[in-house]
Amino acid sequence: RVTNTTDVTVNDCKSIHPIEVTSCSGHCDTESMYSMGANIMMHSCSCCQEMKTSIKKVQLKCSDDSVIDHNYVYIESCKCTPVTCENQKTSG
Repeated sequence: RVTNTTDVTVNDCKSIHPIEVTSCSGHCDTESMYSMGANIMMHSCSCCQEMKTSIKKVQLKCSDDSVIDHNYVYIESCKCTPVTCENQKTSG
């Protein structure tokens, strides 16, 4: 999990304090293996995705001096999640 800080701007409103913005980043296992029985390359892939998220609230101050609440998604944790790979027949 990678954390950065940034200001949030929505319409004419900007966050009073910078917020922590999270993202998932990292290497996950991928594998290609030939299947004799099926005569195809079998691909196994996984990708780094969010596992647990929460909704956080930030206060934004608008150009007319009003203050509004804004909800955003905060990533609590990440993990390597299996994804579908395209299996293609080998040429030959």
